[in-house]
Amino acid sequence: MNTWQQMTAANARHLSPDSERAALSQLSQLAGREADIMTSNQTFQLLGMIFFSALLLMPLVKKVPMSAGSAGH
Repeated sequence: MNTWQQMTAANARHLSPDSERAALSQLSQLAGREADIMTSNQTFQLLGMIFFSALLLMPLVKKVPMSAGSAGH
């Protein structure tokens, strides 16, 4: 039995007047929640890749002499 049939049967047991519409609403909420989770996961992965690539580029950064850095204080 697939998810759609399980939701329809569960709503029919609770005497919902429109069990298919209620099942579709539950399925829509489930899809929205999964989309939010996948989006946050992909965002976290993207930020991780950005920080890791910045770490790899650190040896290419030009060093600033100590005398020039303290002159502004």
